[in-house]
Parts: sequence; C-alpha cells; structure tokens
Amino acid sequence: MIVKERKKSLELEYYQLLKPRLPSKKVDENQLNYLSKGFEGERLFDKQLAKLTAESLTIADLQLTAGQSFIQLDTVLIINETIYLFEVKNYSGEYVIEAEGTWLHANGREIKSPIVQLQRTEGIFRQLLQSLHLPRYIVKSFVVFPNKEFTLFNLPPDLPILLSSQIPAFLRKINSNSGPLTTFSRTLADKLLEQHQALPLRFLRVPDYTFDELMKGIFCPDCLHLMHKISQRMIKCHGCGQVEKNSSALVREIRNFQMLFPNRKLQANDVYEWCGRTFATRTINRILKKLTD
Repeated sequence: MIVKERKKSLELEYYQLLKPRLPSKKVDENQLNYLSKGFEGERLFDKQLAKLTAESLTIADLQLTAGQSFIQLDTVLIINETIYLFEVKNYSGEYVIEAEGTWLHANGREIKSPIVQLQRTEGIFRQLLQSLHLPRYIVKSFVVFPNKEFTLFNLPPDLPILLSSQIPAFLRKINSNSGPLTTFSRTLADKLLEQHQALPLRFLRVPDYTFDELMKGIFCPDCLHLMHKISQRMIKCHGCGQVEKNSSALVREIRNFQMLFPNRKLQANDVYEWCGRTFATRTINRILKKLTD
C-alpha cells in the first residue's frame, strides 16, 4: 500500500519551469539532467517495487530532521517490524570499487561513495526513531541501482547494494518471509508522515531570475516547447503535438506563475503578459475568480 506518492522534487519543478523561459547561459544543464535522471531512476524502482505482493506500506520522498541534521529518503518500505530504507542511484555505465573503498567511474573520475551517504542517512534515521520513543524496529538500508545499463566491478558481497538483476530475487525473498501488517506498522507510517518536512529553500540550487527576463508564453508540460491556440477552446504544442484545453493550460500557467513569484500579487494583467498575451484578460479574470472562490 502506498501511503505517500512520489512527486517531482521542488528543485526539479523549478528547473523545468525555468528552462524554456530563461536565457540558456543561466540554466545549469548538468544540474537539470542530474535531477531528471534521478527522478527517472526513482520511478523505475517504484515500478519494480509495485511487484511486491507482501502486505507493506511504502513512503516515497520522505524528508526528515533529527537534531540539526536533515535527510532525504528516496523510498521507505515498512513490513511489520522491519523498515527498509532505499537510496536510489540511477547510474549508467561502468564503475569500480577500489580495494580501499574508493568508487571510480570507468574514466578514472572518483565519485562520493553511496555507502557512506547511506550510513549517514541510516544513523540519523535511527536517532529520529529514538526521539519519537517508537518500539525497537529492525532497520535495513540498501543502495539501489535500478538501471540495467549500470555495471559495478569488484563489488564485495557484504555491501548493502541491490543491482537491477538482484531486485526481483530480493522482492521474492520479502514476499516469502512476510506476514500481515500490524497496527504498529501503520502507527509508524503515520508518525513518519507527521515528521515529513518540505525541503528548506537554502538547499535549492535554483538560478536567479526576474519577471522581465523570463520568456513569456504557454509552454508544453511534456516537451517544454511553446504552445499556440488552434481554436477558441484548444491549444496545441508544435513540438510534440499535444492538444490541451485552453482553460487547463491557463490554470497550469497561473500555478506556475504563483510558484515562481510567490510574493507577487496575482493580477490579470500580469498573467496576461506571462501567457504571452494568448488569452483575453476577461478569460483570465474569470479563471482567477474560480480559483480564488
């Protein structure tokens, strides 16, 4: 049972909103690609985890604080007295673990060890459980590599790592060893959700922007190309061909405007300019009235 669905991170949403509107020199393409690939990997693992038949509770994108430490958990799986923490890495290509534990890409570039990150996350999570005075749970943590195009050489068998080829057997083992969910499991899930916090703004790596410098218009939510009205009711993307109702596109762009400019008073004239003067102000006023009633 999924108790918290996965959504795009706030940082990824910002980047995808800004990419077609900001001058290219101000958009960190590497960061955007990193965020996009990470989200794709998490969704890929979600599809694999959906094959689990054991009674369980799944929480995606859980953000917690213990003391002065902040952690992000990609996936939390609760089955009776066991809590599984999954750190998902959507790596591709060839990597190797050196004898001293150093992680290297095939090109020789050193990367941070995901195991070190996992250990830090698990330690802080255990502190949180203690502070909440919850019953003693078994915590098992894994770094998951769901991408079939990822290869890891010199992998010690004792490391808490799941490669794509190992995930099915791992899930079958859970299915065969699990019983019905208990009240304690549901209580734990509720407690963790109560502790969930939005990512502090100081952690967001978003480029600076102003209203005047952003390109105006209606942008396709899928391919990020400009959309143009094809009738009084419909609008079409000339990149991927997606067709959408004008009212739906307008509501989406109003939400986008509010997200990018949360401290700016929402006015019809601003929305008119924001949408590239695509919709009449009377239409915008009508939609704004519906949204605010």
